[in-house]
Amino acid sequence: MSPLSDSELERYSRQLVLPEWSGAAQERLKGANVIVIGLGALGSPVATYLAAAGVGHLGVVDSDVVELSNLHRQPLHFTPDLGLPKASNAVVKLSALNSEVLVQDYPVRLEEANAEAIVMGADLVVDCSDSFATRYLVNDACCAQGVPLVEAGVLGFDGLVMSIRPRESACY
Repeated sequence: MSPLSDSELERYSRQLVLPEWSGAAQERLKGANVIVIGLGALGSPVATYLAAAGVGHLGVVDSDVVELSNLHRQPLHFTPDLGLPKASNAVVKLSALNSEVLVQDYPVRLEEANAEAIVMGADLVVDCSDSFATRYLVNDACCAQGVPLVEAGVLGFDGLVMSIRPRESACY
């Protein structure tokens, strides 16, 4: 783990003063590799907060393009971004938010052929996808690779968050 720079100490100063947090915890976060699947209404704010908090490497997976109907609920995307791939647009926005974070885009649909390769080496996967087929693929890939998974979903005003620890907890 590399020590925090002066600019990182200033950037994260509000979390570093929390009694539940520490410089060592921030350094672990800096060394973490997190994959966010889906950059819609859930994935957009999730990726934003992970980048702002200082996750060192953030992978963003989405094959869709920004549409007008996305803008009221997906804060990573703006009107000038219409028609742009969500994943590459997220790289631009998240890198501007926190240049200390390495953001990698995966502008693909998560499928059986690529799921394990995408989650391989991640410390955590956050699944914000909008299809059960994708959720099952993510779960299978994370279980095969031993990568912890946070499942999140919303339908209307109802939501779900579930953590999955391969070989330790329940899963799909």
